[in-house]
Amino acid sequence: MYHNSSIPKKILCEDLYLQYEKKQNDNEEPIELKKLREIYDKVQKGLISIEEDCDKFWVEMKLDLLLENKSRSEPLLDKLPIKIKMAYEACKNALLENDENILSLERCYCIWKNVSESVINDGKIRSERLDLLPTKFDETDLKFKQDLMELRTKVFSLVNDKIDTICQGTENAVSSMQKSYYQIIKKYKRSSTSLDKIDLSHIHALRYIDGELTKNEGWSNVLDTTGKQLRSKWYLVVSPQIERMLKNRRIYSLRLDPSKVFNFLLSIPESGVHFKLSKKDLLVLLRDISEEGPWITSWKPQLKTLDKKKIAAILIQSCWRGYWVRKQLNESYRRYIAASVLWYKWLYEKHKREIYAIHLKKMLLSLDISRVFNEKLSKEFYDLIKCPHVIIHLPSIGHSINIRQTYSPRLFNIYQHSMILRLSFLRNQMSEFVYILPVEITQDLLSMYVDIIDSIISQERTANRVTFLVLSQAKTFERTHMNVSRILHCSESTLTAIKKKINEKPAYILPWIVDECDLRISDYLCVPLLGPDMILQQELLNLSKMSEIIENLGLPQPAHSKDIRDYTKLCANLAELIVLNTDICLWLIRLNFGIHSKHYGVFLINHISIPFMPAIREIRKQYGDEWISNSHVREEYLNALLIHLPKVVSIVTSFNKLCYNSWKDFYNHIQKLGCLLQAVPHEKNSSTISATLFIPNKITKRPIKWTGTSNKIQLDFNLPLYAFMIPQTTVSTEILNPNINKLAYALQQQGYFGYLTIDCYCYFDNNKEKMVVLLLNIHPYYSHTQMYVDWMKFVIDGSYNSTTNTFNGNIVVREYSKKKIIISSTYDKQWDETTERTALVICELYHVNLPSYSWPKLKILMEDIGIVYEARKKEGSHFFLHDSDKKNTGTMVIVTPNMEMTLSKTYNILRKMCHALSIKKKSESNMLIAANFFEKFALNYSDQSHEPCK
Repeated sequence: MYHNSSIPKKILCEDLYLQYEKKQNDNEEPIELKKLREIYDKVQKGLISIEEDCDKFWVEMKLDLLLENKSRSEPLLDKLPIKIKMAYEACKNALLENDENILSLERCYCIWKNVSESVINDGKIRSERLDLLPTKFDETDLKFKQDLMELRTKVFSLVNDKIDTICQGTENAVSSMQKSYYQIIKKYKRSSTSLDKIDLSHIHALRYIDGELTKNEGWSNVLDTTGKQLRSKWYLVVSPQIERMLKNRRIYSLRLDPSKVFNFLLSIPESGVHFKLSKKDLLVLLRDISEEGPWITSWKPQLKTLDKKKIAAILIQSCWRGYWVRKQLNESYRRYIAASVLWYKWLYEKHKREIYAIHLKKMLLSLDISRVFNEKLSKEFYDLIKCPHVIIHLPSIGHSINIRQTYSPRLFNIYQHSMILRLSFLRNQMSEFVYILPVEITQDLLSMYVDIIDSIISQERTANRVTFLVLSQAKTFERTHMNVSRILHCSESTLTAIKKKINEKPAYILPWIVDECDLRISDYLCVPLLGPDMILQQELLNLSKMSEIIENLGLPQPAHSKDIRDYTKLCANLAELIVLNTDICLWLIRLNFGIHSKHYGVFLINHISIPFMPAIREIRKQYGDEWISNSHVREEYLNALLIHLPKVVSIVTSFNKLCYNSWKDFYNHIQKLGCLLQAVPHEKNSSTISATLFIPNKITKRPIKWTGTSNKIQLDFNLPLYAFMIPQTTVSTEILNPNINKLAYALQQQGYFGYLTIDCYCYFDNNKEKMVVLLLNIHPYYSHTQMYVDWMKFVIDGSYNSTTNTFNGNIVVREYSKKKIIISSTYDKQWDETTERTALVICELYHVNLPSYSWPKLKILMEDIGIVYEARKKEGSHFFLHDSDKKNTGTMVIVTPNMEMTLSKTYNILRKMCHALSIKKKSESNMLIAANFFEKFALNYSDQSHEPCK
């Protein structure tokens, strides 16, 4: 809607004001108070400021507007201010002449119609600043009057006592004219009317019309005769403030009680120049509070008198123009800011891409160089280990940042330090050991390593062969999730120390999970990496791709579904697998990349997760083999699972609370990395077996070497507590060889070189009457299992016989003991009656009181309970603390001539150790859990590894 442009906008407002007065008695719907208050208050105050903003904005932003045609330089108002003032005075006089007949005034001629935006000329600006119209009430005039009043008060307002004193002291010293003057003042003071005798009943109410005080002669005479500066207080202090308040609040008529006003003026101190009138004060002065009070306390009466057309006119004139101007300003500022942000963002991205391109070029160059080094090492490895050489142990987990961030920085470093048993490489007399420490080193930690090494081999054999290096920039990155190789890449002093230690000797680096920083370090030190190519290792670390390789080789593995990245596919594939494998109760949701024992979720089938699972199993038994071959038979139950599983999978799936706080965090990694859905068979007399191998380069044509075997046992499903029985004693190696050798040979043909660990799940199938070997996991690096196997060899100073699946120590056997062995196979062999040794490694043993012991005290305590190692007998036990910070977890290794003795010694030592650490107070620990497990396990234990193949 738009006004006729020939009518001045301010005249238009006054005409609309008349319209509202004419329609004030019409019963119209009330308008929302808050909106109208904001519109009516802000519109008239903002008109001039908006025009000035327009002037400033357009002059600065569009200078070419000054050269536009004459119409664009005309003022916003079509008539001069003086004419507007004349029109205003005419309207005002008309209102004052006849208050009762306001409704008889004619309406203004306005045209209301919809027009396009192009017709509205919003571009008009003033070339000069808009002069403010003169008003009857001027703040500067009031201030001048108040200053004069204060000055007059100081000169003429004297206290009565002072006047008497002046008159008496100056009787003889002043002229008759001066004397008469003081006498007149004194007489005037004494003859002034008493305030109690003043009668104000004959005075009419003090009335304000349109915000101005009407004449009241009686009231003026009272103020003049009373004195006390009441006239000045009223006309110069109180009344102007009342007028201002009435105009601001649009109160057109107000009546005050003279008596109340008189008493109020008397209560104002001194001249009242600094007095400020409040709404509460004005309410007290009203003659009729019930009728006129709401006009002061609320805006509702004012808003009820407004006319909708007047609101619309003001809204169109000011709000639309103001909105349009503000919109142009905001859009201009936003465009400028957006352009600046995009520009700087582009510069940042450009610089980042340049850095990344340089990094990729260097990484690719390092990759090519490391491949040359590795190829040379793979050909000369067996010759290199026979001469003096240096082994640099780099316990670094090169997984992506998504995986590393699931740990706190401190726990991540402690987990990397769990590879400390690589000390076993001291077994080779030709090697020098350099270990990069992921954790902070302390004297207690060094003393523990020295004491344990000394208990196994003499110091003469280890002198100057062991070096522990701390990362020089470890403090800088202690709060980040950077792995060891990344921090080492930034630690120049540590790299320099490694170079000095190598000193042109043959050397190689034994990494863990390789990333680009391992390659850069290899390039910088000119030392090869003992392990597979980084790209090949990344492919083998991907569980879905590894499962595909096993599947392509035709090797058995548990029921599974590969490369799942969304929730719908996860539930659908899980439903299909459950229907096909009704005997499986446990399903693992394993991330494609991550630590096998940490980054997975568990979906357990029970009466809560799938209440109708027993019914499915019953139907499965009824149909027999037809259940697998005929999809129509199981379609109904598949559809039921497809509806049910999406509701429960995210709720009942459990995961490692140390890595993930909620399903949302775990599912976020599923989307980024993908996952492998894998069944966990639950067969009687089943076991998990790990086989460790060393795969030479295929160019050398050397056979794949078995370095050892072990049984992997999870002691408690609710805790990350694992044990390794070395060697494995549940399955004959002849059964394991075909599947493991076939997979290892296939990897060798792909160029694999280095250590490899393969986990198998073995159980006896009663239906087929044979042992089933399923391939579970593949570790394409130097794993924990390989480390424990090498530690076993180091402790007994012996080797592993892959044919007999035994570890033999460097022990001289007594002659007569051989006869006893032949006579009875169940005879418990003593340490000097056999060269065979067995071991048990328990990880993550925990006790809350361990940090309170220093290593010397802990060593004494362990010796008292029997944790000692006898190098001559090649049997005993060790206990390692994992770090020097928390010191509440550790690993225990127990070695004896046979597994029965190992189990018996294990649960006895664990009980004694838990009791000794808990003497002062009962404390939290998992040692008793492990002790109870092995005590029960020992009752039913039997060595089945030498039984004939089935």
